[in-house]
Amino acid sequence: MFRNLLLERWRAKRPSGAVVILGMHRSGTSSLAGCLEQCGLDLGEVSHWNYHNRKGNREHPSVISLNKKVLVASGGTWDKPPETIVWNKELADLRDEWIKQRSQQASRRWGFKDPRTLVTLPFWLEGLADVQLVGTYRHPASVAKSLNKRGSIDMAKGMLLWRSYNQKLLDIWDRTPFPLVSFDVTAEQYKSNVQTIARFLQLPDCDIGADFFETSLRHEESLQDEDTIEEEDRKIYQRLKTIYRSLDPAVPE
Repeated sequence: MFRNLLLERWRAKRPSGAVVILGMHRSGTSSLAGCLEQCGLDLGEVSHWNYHNRKGNREHPSVISLNKKVLVASGGTWDKPPETIVWNKELADLRDEWIKQRSQQASRRWGFKDPRTLVTLPFWLEGLADVQLVGTYRHPASVAKSLNKRGSIDMAKGMLLWRSYNQKLLDIWDRTPFPLVSFDVTAEQYKSNVQTIARFLQLPDCDIGADFFETSLRHEESLQDEDTIEEEDRKIYQRLKTIYRSLDPAVPE
């Protein structure tokens, strides 16, 4: 049903404005951004290689800087997300100037991604006259294990962070439904899903390769056991899967 809704909206109204990619850390945001970049989404001057992500995280330095400043102004950090987001005129002016420059520089559809944006989204929505959201999610145990391996964050804290971020993802989706992709599916399913999203975004037809979505980037698939997570996390994850399956009904239960 949701896939049909997307396609009907695509035919009835050409999606426009900036594309904002939402998702928690270690949940496939780099993969989704990189694949959409292959399809013609203009991400600007972003990272195409770093130590922790050999494919690059596709994050714009200005977006990272603004998100960090907003989190600090709100009394939090990425791993201590604040309940309420606040910002001042100086930050709003910096945001508006960056959005103006990016929209003028871009020769085609443009967008950005930074997992912190899942927390700071109200700040960005204030400055974007027109926006299209897309999102990605991943099994909580896989995310927690990846955070532990990369940043020595203990599993319990990683699971709590997953809950906080993904509840925000659901809250945003409830207000304004948007395409959602799973980072837990097969490569073929993933490529098909991203191509559907690319068509919805009116990006050029593209053949998405295996540049991002490959086994080496998903170390924790063996942890996808529903018994490894608490009931609250299970409910969030199951709801995310239900939304995702409405986009791709071919995905098995």
